[in-house]
Amino acid sequence: MIQYIIKEHHLDPVNLPLFLSADNVRLIKSQLLSIFKTVYHKARLEQRLLEQKQIQYNIQLRCNNYDENLTKMINSILNREKHSIVLDRLLYKDPVHGSILITDAHTIQKHAIQHFQQYAIPHTAPVQMNDRWINQFTPRTFINNDWYQSVMTSPTWDEWIATLQSLPNDKACGPSKLHNEFYKHAGLSTKKLT
Repeated sequence: MIQYIIKEHHLDPVNLPLFLSADNVRLIKSQLLSIFKTVYHKARLEQRLLEQKQIQYNIQLRCNNYDENLTKMINSILNREKHSIVLDRLLYKDPVHGSILITDAHTIQKHAIQHFQQYAIPHTAPVQMNDRWINQFTPRTFINNDWYQSVMTSPTWDEWIATLQSLPNDKACGPSKLHNEFYKHAGLSTKKLT
């Protein structure tokens, strides 16, 4: 067995006697201890190399996911697991044949998709509004349509500058990804673009 370990790990050959005696015990013990230490350190080195390979592989995988699949990368960073429901049988209520047990995966998937596509669609016509609500939604005679004519007109240049200057500082940016300070300190040509 020891000769096999020496050969397997490419160690220097050692001539071990066939029998132990009081004269060679210390020598054999020191040789075995030397072999053990060498194999132990080699095993630790191989373990570190394997760990480094796994780390490099996972870093590369995360970089690839960053480029190609952000959701997978974020799930990996946050240690999220994907939970899914497995539908292996379905009891379907057929209007003609009554209840039918379906075990075919393709048919189950087709019925599940159809169910969730039509789940929120009402099966009956909407209820007719009563007189109270019809009265609520009728146009009011005391509201003048001219009051709302200027709502959709663009503001004047002075109104626009005053509005920009009145924006609060240190607020989160909106969909434009630009902070209010950008608009306040922008030049005249940039302000005209907004």
